[in-house]
Amino acid sequence: MEQELIKKMMKNPKQHPGFHYPMSKKTENILETIDKYRKDWNDFDTWETEGYKEGFVQQIDHENACMNTKLKILKAVDEDMRQELQILKRALQSEYKRNNEKMPENMKVKQKKAKKHRVDFTISESVQEKMQELASSGYLKEKTSMKFEDFEGDFNFVGETLRCILRRAEPLCGETRFLWWEKSGELVLGARRLLLVGPRGSGKTTLVNILSSVNDAVLFELDPVNVSPELISPAHLRQVVSSVVTCARATQPAVIHLKSLHLLYCKKVPPEQNKQNLNMFAQYFVRMLLKKIHKNDLIIVIGSCCDPWLTKTNKLLKNFPDVIMMPPTTYSTVSFIVKKWMTDNRMVPRDLNTQSIAQLLKAYSFGHIRDALNSFLTPDNVIKIAAYGLSPQEVLDHVTENEDNKVDYKKYQEWYDENTPWGKREVNRLHDDREILLLQQKFVEKMKKRGVLEKHQVVTTIQEE
Repeated sequence: MEQELIKKMMKNPKQHPGFHYPMSKKTENILETIDKYRKDWNDFDTWETEGYKEGFVQQIDHENACMNTKLKILKAVDEDMRQELQILKRALQSEYKRNNEKMPENMKVKQKKAKKHRVDFTISESVQEKMQELASSGYLKEKTSMKFEDFEGDFNFVGETLRCILRRAEPLCGETRFLWWEKSGELVLGARRLLLVGPRGSGKTTLVNILSSVNDAVLFELDPVNVSPELISPAHLRQVVSSVVTCARATQPAVIHLKSLHLLYCKKVPPEQNKQNLNMFAQYFVRMLLKKIHKNDLIIVIGSCCDPWLTKTNKLLKNFPDVIMMPPTTYSTVSFIVKKWMTDNRMVPRDLNTQSIAQLLKAYSFGHIRDALNSFLTPDNVIKIAAYGLSPQEVLDHVTENEDNKVDYKKYQEWYDENTPWGKREVNRLHDDREILLLQQKFVEKMKKRGVLEKHQVVTTIQEE
């Protein structure tokens, strides 16, 4: 009866008991070797051996290595599985023949024919000519291959921990990379409008390049500062905007980056700017551009603003309701940039005190810090380092040479809290949590007083008795 039951179960794929293979004894030596290899090389990683490893240890390209090994293995696996399938079919036929049973026929399932949609990937000659003109004028940017790891301004993932101890968390919990990954996926849903707010050198252009490279999108850039004064006219700006929208639709998905929005929405016009020209740019680069883009177009418009408190906030947020504030420069970010600068340049001594440098450069954007460090290694400074060494004060003096590059991040935070919906929610949440904490403390104090009185009453009654 057990044998017949097993035969019936083996015929039904859903009730098949399966096969249990014993553990291999040959893999134990391999696992021991791998563990020994990791322990030996982990010791080198804990030591300060960046310079030695850079000369003798090559970095492994894990993605390409895995791809090549999979391509080699899949062919052999495919052949083995096909041979095993033939063996199983012959065994099944012999089993039915031995039991004097008829082999069941495979059920024929009618498959619906999918409709073939003709997609025309060819670009007309007129669009190609317009793209060439935009590229020569600087409105069409060259394609870059950037990843999320290239954004260096977000290493502090402590938003939820700060909220638990009733402290003000940074906007978006300090997780800008994860948020930007979500925004990159939303490009396929249709037209979107985003506003990046942050100081110069905080990584706004880097995030735009990452989004365009991840989605394999064409990047267009409109910046009123880069337009020569001779070409500023309604006819020229109208032609530029219509050419950008036409090319973006033909090559979608596409990304349009609007830079220097703080100039187009400024409350007081700077003396070096013309008010008439700024109004003209706002009319064509913003209003006309947004009207021409349909909601089903795979086009995302990203605006960048440096000084939002100097702008007409209501008009700015009306056109760009989704606001993302760039993270501040933290100790971990500056420390990472300085250590990377040391490993990339061997003439920098390894005993440089990076902790003090990272602690004192938090008031500057990480883009400015990176550029200043790269410009520090002039031929004269390289000779001085080789002869006399390098002190942290020399690096600090070079980076902090211009006080105008300092960033007051409190202004950005106050503007974000007062004007954006997520900032208002964060402020209200913090206020409510603090009120609840005060009520809880008062309640605990009352309960403690009641407990002390009850104990005192018990002691007095015992003494009276």
